Amino acid sequence: MGEKVSATLKVLREIRDDVRGVRDEVRATNARLDGQVERLDGRMDSLETQVREGFLRVATEMVAVAQAIGATNDILRSRFDQHDAIRDHEDRLRRLEKRVG
Repeated sequence: MGEKVSATLKVLREIRDDVRGVRDEVRATNARLDGQVERLDGRMDSLETQVREGFLRVATEMVAVAQAIGATNDILRSRFDQHDAIRDHEDRLRRLEKRVG
């Protein structure tokens, strides 16, 4: 029976050694994954910053476009107002020319 116990112990010791090897591999894999996670976190932070800055630039440009549209609208209104005044003056001038001669 001693021989059977000895064989069993040998198998159990091999299993134990294999489990230790697997644990070491798992630890190494976890360490690599932790490194990957840290790099991804850094990249995500960088992307978040870039997106935030992009939104800020777009918002700033939208304000500039809105101001340009407002200025253009003011110019066009002014020209239309002048056009009406010029047409009124031309009509009055024609009437005066008819009276005078």
